[in-house]
Amino acid sequence: MSDLAKRCGVAEARILDLNANIEGTKDLLAGMTLSLEAPSGEDAAARARQAKDSFLSRLRSYAKETERTIGRAAETARQSIEEFVQKNPDLHQRILRLGQTLIFRAWKR
Repeated sequence: MSDLAKRCGVAEARILDLNANIEGTKDLLAGMTLSLEAPSGEDAAARARQAKDSFLSRLRSYAKETERTIGRAAETARQSIEEFVQKNPDLHQRILRLGQTLIFRAWKR
């Protein structure tokens, strides 16, 4: 990705912004067509909505996977998710650094 960005004089972040179907280098395939400049008018608005939807979808997916992973770890430790997170300060701090409260459906209070 970085080599492509340099050759085209475009920032890697810009390539990712303009191509919602690409999350990183692993998604690049030979022969793939990429957008390297922003579309204009209605196309730009439509792509912005698609990018936002894609981003939110990825966040939801990451949150669900986090919930499942922590839930499985807590179950293995025979603790509630709340106990598990509280007894693992490093994990607790990483969750807090996200800047949001994660809500676990399995979390029983």
